[in-house]
Amino acid sequence: MSSRVKLCGVCGGVMTKSSRRVLSVPAGIVLIILGVLLMAGYGFFTNFYQAPWFMRFALPAMYYIGSILIGVGFVFFFVRENVWQCVDCKEMTKR
Repeated sequence: MSSRVKLCGVCGGVMTKSSRRVLSVPAGIVLIILGVLLMAGYGFFTNFYQAPWFMRFALPAMYYIGSILIGVGFVFFFVRENVWQCVDCKEMTKR
């Protein structure tokens, strides 16, 4: 049977179940913006700019890397960790 509360090892207070973000939200935003810029650059270079011959090999890679960065950036928003959090001192331990 699982316990709903636990005692804090630091202050002796009651700990409750909670969750916290594991990865940084600003880093996720930066990855999404960078991915959008890479994909927009691909669209710009293929439709409005005559890219040199050697750039035509890099353009699809630019598009795919941008889409991967957008996906990883969204993952940064949703990854959470289950923890025990003390009500009094806000100490956290893993569940």
